[in-house]
Amino acid sequence: MTGVLRAEIRKITTTRLWWVLLICVFVIGGGYAALTAIVAIIDERYGPQTFSDQGIVLSIYNGGNSFTRVLAVVIGIAAVGNEHRHRTLSSTYLATPHRLRLLLAKAASLLIFGLIYGATSVAAGVVVAMPFVLTHDGSLFLQEADTWRSLGLGGDRARVGG
Repeated sequence: MTGVLRAEIRKITTTRLWWVLLICVFVIGGGYAALTAIVAIIDERYGPQTFSDQGIVLSIYNGGNSFTRVLAVVIGIAAVGNEHRHRTLSSTYLATPHRLRLLLAKAASLLIFGLIYGATSVAAGVVVAMPFVLTHDGSLFLQEADTWRSLGLGGDRARVGG
C-alpha cells in the first residue's frame, strides 16, 4: 500500500500545479484575513474592543477557508483529469491490479494534500491576524480550547462560554 501511495503522491508533486495552488491558498487565506480585520476595525458597531471578541478573531483566522477549499477541489479534479487526459489510468490499473488499493491510495494522497492546504490557509489567517490583534490590544485566544478546535476543524464558529 505504501508503494502505491508514494506513487500517487509522486504523480501530484511532479506537476507545478500543487505548489502554485499552495501559494494561492496562502495568499487568499491571508488576504481574506486582512480584509476581514480591516472591515472589523472600520465598522463602528464593534467599537474599540473589536479584537477582544473571540468570534471576530476566529472569523479572521478561518475566513479564507471557504475560498481556499475550492483550490483543494481543483487539485483533486486535476489529479483525476490528468489520468484521463494522458490515458495513464489503464496502465496504472495494470501496474496495480488491486483496484481498491489503488483507489484508496488516490483518496489518501488527495486527503494529504487537502490537509496541507487547509493547514496553510489557517496558518495564513493566524499570521496575518496577529499584527491586527496585537496592535489593537486584542487577544489571540490561543489559550482557549475553542480556538484550537476552530483552527483544527476550519470553522469560524466556536461555542464561547459553553
